[in-house]
Amino acid sequence: SEFFDYLNLRKSSQPGNISLQHRSYNSGLTGATWRVKPGDSLYINLFNHLEEVARRSEVVCDEDSNLCYDLTYNSKLGKCAKTEQMHPHGDSNSINKIDPANFNNTNLHVHGLHVSPKGHSDNVFVNLKPGQRFQNRIHIREDHAQGSFWYHGHVHGSTAIQVSSGMAGALIIEGGLDDQKEIKEMKERIFMLQQMPYIIENGQAVIKYVADTTFGNKTWKQGKWRTTINGQVLPVISMQEAEVQRWRFFHAGIRESVNLKLVSKPKNNKLYREQLHVIAEDGIAYGRVDESDNMLLHPGYRADLLVQAPGEPDTLLLIDDVSKELGAISEIGDSVGTKADSSANKEPLKVLALVIVQKRAVGDKLVVTELPTSTDLAGYAPYDSLVNEITTTSDEMMTFDIDIKTKPEGFLIDGKAFDPHAAPRKLVLDAVQDWELSSKLGSHPFHIHVNHFQIIAKQKGKYVKVDGEKEWVPSGKFVPVKNPIWKDTYMVNGNEKTRIRTVYKDFTGQFVIHCHILLHEDQGMMQRVEIIDKSNDESQTSVLRNSVTGEPVAVCR
Repeated sequence: SEFFDYLNLRKSSQPGNISLQHRSYNSGLTGATWRVKPGDSLYINLFNHLEEVARRSEVVCDEDSNLCYDLTYNSKLGKCAKTEQMHPHGDSNSINKIDPANFNNTNLHVHGLHVSPKGHSDNVFVNLKPGQRFQNRIHIREDHAQGSFWYHGHVHGSTAIQVSSGMAGALIIEGGLDDQKEIKEMKERIFMLQQMPYIIENGQAVIKYVADTTFGNKTWKQGKWRTTINGQVLPVISMQEAEVQRWRFFHAGIRESVNLKLVSKPKNNKLYREQLHVIAEDGIAYGRVDESDNMLLHPGYRADLLVQAPGEPDTLLLIDDVSKELGAISEIGDSVGTKADSSANKEPLKVLALVIVQKRAVGDKLVVTELPTSTDLAGYAPYDSLVNEITTTSDEMMTFDIDIKTKPEGFLIDGKAFDPHAAPRKLVLDAVQDWELSSKLGSHPFHIHVNHFQIIAKQKGKYVKVDGEKEWVPSGKFVPVKNPIWKDTYMVNGNEKTRIRTVYKDFTGQFVIHCHILLHEDQGMMQRVEIIDKSNDESQTSVLRNSVTGEPVAVCR
C-alpha cells in the first residue's frame, strides 16, 4: 500500500507557558507520527516555507598560491592582502563552519530504516533551499524489521538547529511485537524526547544558535532547559493499578544523554525504583525480555519498554537520573535532588513526567495485567545473530577525535573533517564485515545509515601520546558481549574499543556515518561511505531536480 503525507517547514510560534518561535513541521512542536507496514511506500511531499537567510561572504587565503578565495561563492578573488591559514583537516574551513545562512536548507532522513539511500529515497545529499519542494519516495521492503524508527532533517550544517527546534517525528513500522498476544492488547504511548535550547528575545523564547550559550559543551546544564516529552514539560500519564503499558521512547535530542528511571514518589525520604522490561532497541526486537531499573538513552537511540504499575494507587516519577545514583531525598519540585548530589557540581534528578496510578473503577475497560515472558517473545527477533558468521572482508577502522589545538576546533573521523568531495569509504554489497570503533577524545554516538549492526565485543584501554601521536594502548583482550543486540546508533566511549559486525544487504549507493551529537556532525564529524556491487561497480550519479522549476537540487556543499 501507499502512505502519503506532507511536511510544511515554516517558522512557528507556540503559545503556552512560554511563547516559542522555532522551525517546525506543519507548525507543531513535534512531527506527526507515521505508521506504515512492511511492503508500503512512503510518499512525503516536503515544502520548504522557511525564509531565505542572507549569506555572508567568507574569505580565506591559500598560503601556497597566495591566492584569496571567497568560499561562500567558490570564487577566486586574486592576491591575498594577508595570509590566513587554511583549515588543516578538511578541504576548507567553510564546509564545517556553523553558518546561519544554511540553517533554513533542509531534507528528510528516515533514521534506522533499511531503505535505499539513492535518488528520492533516504538521500541525505539533497539540499532543499527555501522556496523549494521535493517528494521523498521511500519503499519499505516486505521483510523490513517492525519497530520504532524516526525522521528528521539532515542537511550538513543545519541538522542540530532543525532537530533542536522540533523537526523530528516518530515512524512506526507496524507488525512483529505488535501482534504478540499480550502486547497487542496493551495501551501504547509514544515519548518523543526533545531538547530545545531557547533564549529570550524581546519577551519571546526563540530557538537560536548562539555559540557557547545555546549550543556547545556544558550549555544544556547552564541553560537550565528541560527535556520535553511530545513537546510538553512534565506531562501526566495515567495508569490503572497493575496495568502493563508499552512505552516507545525516541531520543530526538541533539546532545544530552537521558538515563530513564521510574521511581515512586518519596516515602520515608527514599525513592524506590520500579522495574523496566526492555523488549527492543533501535527498532529491533530482542526476542526476549530484559529486566532493568534504568534505560540509558543517547541521542538517536530508541527503546521499547513494558511498564507495569504497582498493584495499588500511587504516584510515580519518570526521571532522568543524570547522577546515576539514588540517595535520600533532600527536595522535590521541578527536579529531585539527593544528598549524594547536593554539591554544586552535580545536577539533581530531573522529573520528566508524573505517572498517576488509579484504582480501577466499576465499568472501566479491562487492562492488560500480565507481562509476556522471554519464551513468548523468542520468535520475534527479526535478524539472525552474526556472532558465529565468518567475515568475508577485512575490518573497517573508525576513530572519532576532536582537535582542540585548531581554531575552530576540528571535529574529525579518522583524522579528517567532513569533505563532500573526498572519495567515500567503499563497502561491498552482501559482505559480512567487522568494524572497530574508538574515540581519541570524549564519547560519541556512532550512527550509520541504511544497515543495522550487532555489538560483538569490547576492549578496555586508552589512547596515549607516543611521539606526538595518539596510540591505542589496550588493558586486555576483546571481551565478547553477552546477549549481543542490534543497533543503528551506539555510544563509542573514550576508554574502550567496540567491535561491531554487519552485513550490507539489498542496497547500493552513497550515504554517511557520523556522530549523533548533531552539532559535532554539523562541524565535520561525518564521513561519506558507499556500498558497491562488485559485479557492477556503480556510483551515485543521478541528478535530483526541483519539482517546480526543474532545476537541479544542489547536493550538500
